[in-house]
Amino acid sequence: RLAHADYNKGSALTELARRWGVGPERVLAAGDHLNDLPMLQQQHARYLVTNANAMPEVVALVRRQQGFVSLRSHGHGVVEGLEHFLAGK
Repeated sequence: RLAHADYNKGSALTELARRWGVGPERVLAAGDHLNDLPMLQQQHARYLVTNANAMPEVVALVRRQQGFVSLRSHGHGVVEGLEHFLAGK
C-alpha cells in the first residue's frame, strides 16, 4: 500500500471544507481505524467522534482532544456522536 505524506483523509477533509467555505470549527470527523488518525485532528475538525469498536490508538487520540467516544459500535456509534454534539453536550 502506497501513501503520500501530504495527502490523507485529514488534508482531503480540510480541502473539501475550504471549497465549501466552512472552517474546521464547523466540521465533524468520525473514524475508527489507523487510516483515520490524520483526519481526527482538531486542525481539520472541531468535533471528533469514534465508536466502541475503534482501534485503541484512535480512541486514545479522540479522548486526548476531548472528542466523543461512543459505547456503541460501527455506524450506531457515529450516530450517537452526532447526536451528542448536536445536543451541545
